[in-house]
Amino acid sequence: MQFINPYFCVINDELPSYEEFYKKILSKNVVCLIDQRLTANWDCRKTWVTNDGAVNLDFLQAKYGNKMCPVYNCNKKYYDSNPSKMMHMKEFIEYWKTVISQNYNYESNDVLYLKDFHMFQEVTGSEDVYSVPQYFQSDYLNEYCLANKLTDYRFVYMGPKMSSTPLHVDVFGSFSWSANICGLKKWLLIPPKNVKKLKQLLPAVPGDLYSVPGHEEILKQVEAFEITQKGGQTLFVPSGFMHQVLNGEDTISINHNWINAANLTLIYDNIIEAHEQVQKEIKDLKATLSKEEWQENCQKILAMHFGINLTEFLKIISHIASRLEKESTKSTSSTQKFRFEHDVDVIFNVATKIRSNDHFESCWNQADMIQKQLSTIKHKKLAKLL
Repeated sequence: MQFINPYFCVINDELPSYEEFYKKILSKNVVCLIDQRLTANWDCRKTWVTNDGAVNLDFLQAKYGNKMCPVYNCNKKYYDSNPSKMMHMKEFIEYWKTVISQNYNYESNDVLYLKDFHMFQEVTGSEDVYSVPQYFQSDYLNEYCLANKLTDYRFVYMGPKMSSTPLHVDVFGSFSWSANICGLKKWLLIPPKNVKKLKQLLPAVPGDLYSVPGHEEILKQVEAFEITQKGGQTLFVPSGFMHQVLNGEDTISINHNWINAANLTLIYDNIIEAHEQVQKEIKDLKATLSKEEWQENCQKILAMHFGINLTEFLKIISHIASRLEKESTKSTSSTQKFRFEHDVDVIFNVATKIRSNDHFESCWNQADMIQKQLSTIKHKKLAKLL
């Protein structure tokens, strides 16, 4: 484990234990690039890639051609993203082949990027093409979504050379990990503590920081740094890091957004901050509504603008608390024990914060139930020790 700067490390030597990775990377919110060992045995590293390391377009077209996928136009801007449309994968592959045949001449073609494709939820059996690395398996968000048949946060990205993702912070301020099946990504990242500073330096956040006049000085001021991610490598992007990505070659990646004990408190704090912003925006309505109506409307708007509200957040941690209660009587490995204890402590503390917040009185009963579940687990474990 080698630290390149205070915010970024690489792992090319001995792979750390889960506990070491959790303590040094996840809980410290450090960006981490891991070599090809995490993905070496994935089936997609063989079937989606040709023998010479290129994207196997013919295989993808034959296997998934009839699937509808979201495709983004990198040449155009839509708010802080790009406009998208649904397209059959076979149509996108034909476009891709045309771009390659024209040596990536985009004068006559838009730069298109297939992103946010929920392949593992929409294509039966597709989950077998990869396996989640042990460092990222504790995943409250996708565990909850899959258990409740909700849209997940597991994606496939694929696009030609020069396709890109604009500057952004991931949904909810969640963790993300991105594994390159093949190709090359060029990342630009800004530490969370400097995101506000960047917004103060610019009239608006651009899609591409490199396009801003004088960007060299701006990048220095916000401590931005670059990472080149090659085929087979996995990049962990912590909560709150603003980033933009350019595909330097034809590239495919598997990406997850996720939440666990290491960033749960950060996510809660993000929700609180977003909730306060909602309250300010609609403060003129407060006098016309009852207390219950005011809280309900704040939660509805929070969900629309932030992607999640406290009600849904409570459902997630309640689901995890119920699972922990069931697991509390089972024997576990040292890694499972470490994860279990951190899950219990962090979720209990977050539920306590919710219970003490007067703005969330409507959520108190559910927070009480979570606290009781986890208190029972703690007492059982203490009784065993005695």
